[in-house]
Amino acid sequence: MRDNKKKIVQIISRLCISGTSTYVSLLCHHFNNENWETVLLSGVTGENEGDMIYLPKQYGIEPIIIKHMGREISLWDDFLAEIQLIKIFKKEKPDIVHTHTSKAGTLGRLAAILTGVPQIYHTFHGHTFEGYFSPLKTKFFIQIERFLARFSTKIIAISEQQKEDLIRFKIAKPDKITIIPLGFDFSRLLPYDNECKLRKKLNIDKDKITIALIGRVTAIKNPALFIYSANEVLKQRNNVHFLIIGDGELTDDCKKLVNQLGIQDYFTFPGFIEDLKLIYGSVDIVCLTSINEGTPVSLLEAMASQKIVIATPVGGVPDFIKNGENGFLCDANPQAIAEQIIFCVDNFQNLDYLRKQAAEEVLSKYSMNRLFKDLENLYNSTPSKKSPNLYND
Repeated sequence: MRDNKKKIVQIISRLCISGTSTYVSLLCHHFNNENWETVLLSGVTGENEGDMIYLPKQYGIEPIIIKHMGREISLWDDFLAEIQLIKIFKKEKPDIVHTHTSKAGTLGRLAAILTGVPQIYHTFHGHTFEGYFSPLKTKFFIQIERFLARFSTKIIAISEQQKEDLIRFKIAKPDKITIIPLGFDFSRLLPYDNECKLRKKLNIDKDKITIALIGRVTAIKNPALFIYSANEVLKQRNNVHFLIIGDGELTDDCKKLVNQLGIQDYFTFPGFIEDLKLIYGSVDIVCLTSINEGTPVSLLEAMASQKIVIATPVGGVPDFIKNGENGFLCDANPQAIAEQIIFCVDNFQNLDYLRKQAAEEVLSKYSMNRLFKDLENLYNSTPSKKSPNLYND
């Protein structure tokens, strides 16, 4: 006989290097207690993406790997992944299925619909409606999202701007979309390493201002823009050092570009670093040059650590960065970003007020306790409507 716990299945496309992996791991950890039971399902990471499967394991969660669910679109593999998901749902009989990221959102919600899961949620951590695919593919994916949204209990946006985007693309009606901002376990990065161990390990001069791009090195993050911006800065200042902290399919291309521009003496590629305290103990300024974003975790982590942030105004970024008050927003071109970096370098000591303001706002608005409360209220307040079980043995 089943106990009174509510069972949640959380699904993520893959546990690659991303803020979403951190977020989902944190949810699984919290929703495992006397009231809740959580099962984590994940696809497989792609080559050069980096793997964060260690993170849920640190929280005592052992993910079930959906071996055919990967980053690339494959009708056969996606079909096999769908069959595996259906089998798991029929065995686990979850009260709630909560999906994250596009592939998991599509296959996971379809399996939940077919097996009659009472409550189905999908969180848009970003969206693939701009900057990812051709117009024809994008139109096709939008139609899929609209169809799945009809059968979802609620659609969760992580920012006001993202909700506006979902409404603009007619994914769902406004009353079906709820905003729940991200939440974090800030103990993973605070207090950070005051001894600058990473800087020493990488032989970076202690007197130089360090400027970093942190995260997956992939096309949507636009790392080339960061490198070209660095090149513009180095034409005018030499008291700086740039880092790309992370890994991805464009890492080798980025290294080649740095060498072609002749700025390799001012650039370091340390790869993926698991220890956040180590990162934020050695970085002064964090940049984001993305083409599209939801709520970028690297910026929130940097702000919580009292680091200066400079970002392109994409996705949900303007919802939490107020230009000149807690960070800086600038146009997506090398000259504009370089000018902003130079301003921050030249006025570094005078920007203490901005760093403190940023930390206060992020630590209060994006706490994990607030996140847990918001989600518990949503899970408990939404009526469970048993969908017809369309899949039979």
